[in-house]
Amino acid sequence: MRRARFIKVHPHSFYRIMQAIKEYEKNTDQPVKVKNMLLSKFLITASDYATSGAALHNEVKKAIMQTYGYHNPDPSTLGDDTDMEDFDFSNIQYISLTKKFNAIALKHNATAKPISVTKVRNCGTVKDCIDLVAAAADLSIKLIQALL
Repeated sequence: MRRARFIKVHPHSFYRIMQAIKEYEKNTDQPVKVKNMLLSKFLITASDYATSGAALHNEVKKAIMQTYGYHNPDPSTLGDDTDMEDFDFSNIQYISLTKKFNAIALKHNATAKPISVTKVRNCGTVKDCIDLVAAAADLSIKLIQALL
């Protein structure tokens, strides 16, 4: 009997691997293919990156929902275009959310730049928050979106 085997890869490491693969695919005449798919497309299809709770975009959404008061939030239910004003966060909640965002950025990159409460308050949408945390963690949000 053959068992399925999985490799667990930290989301930031997966991001860096995919960044390297996409760069290689862009600069070669003979990209690696699996079942007639580019390797990058195959890996995204085979992985749980888009739905993983550990992926940066889902962590940011979860942090927003937890700060708002949800106990077991499902980040897939929060749209990127949701207005941050809809949450009507207090000053204390913005401080809490900023701490969560900084922790997420540090989790994805130990040398992440700190995020200020002012920058979090200036986010108009959930997508702006995702972009803010990705920038602090020095991740290209365009590549993250291209991975999905």
